[in-house]
Amino acid sequence: MKQSVIHRESYMRDGVTYEIRVVKEGGGLWGRWTCTDCSDDGESSKKCLSVEDAVAVAKSNLRLHHIRNHQ
Repeated sequence: MKQSVIHRESYMRDGVTYEIRVVKEGGGLWGRWTCTDCSDDGESSKKCLSVEDAVAVAKSNLRLHHIRNHQ
């Protein structure tokens, strides 16, 4: 399936930096993230309609990783 990154931004939480990407794939937008401290990746569990929604869902998704690994 063809995908393309349409937005990329850095996000810092408690001194840990994450790279958030919004990817257009399968007719929707998906928020994906990478933790720059430990190189773990994750993605939103739902298709989004806007870049802002995809970023918000990615931030919500990475919160669990952050709590388990960096607090």
